[in-house]
Amino acid sequence: DFLLTVLPMGYIGSKIPPPTFRKDLREVKREII
Repeated sequence: DFLLTVLPMGYIGSKIPPPTFRKDLREVKREII
């Protein structure tokens, strides 16, 4: 659920492309874990 919430908020707020955003998601996942 957290990832789903971060996806829309981060994508709309940062307006980053899908590939770059996916990279950020991995980094964020590492920080959360």
